[in-house]
Amino acid sequence: MTTPIFLTVNEAREVLRLGRSKFYELVSAGEIRLSKIHGKSLVAKIELDRYVATLLPTDTAA
Repeated sequence: MTTPIFLTVNEAREVLRLGRSKFYELVSAGEIRLSKIHGKSLVAKIELDRYVATLLPTDTAA
């Protein structure tokens, strides 16, 4: 089975383990970008990867 390129909003929320309000708060703040395809809001998998990368610590010193 192949990994989807786009996820529905609900699938993206499940991946991030976020509630509806928090997810749309991040969308409104421009932290997560939605794509409209045939009138349906979808989240690109690469967009989720980009967002998660912003959450990871960059300081590798222990």
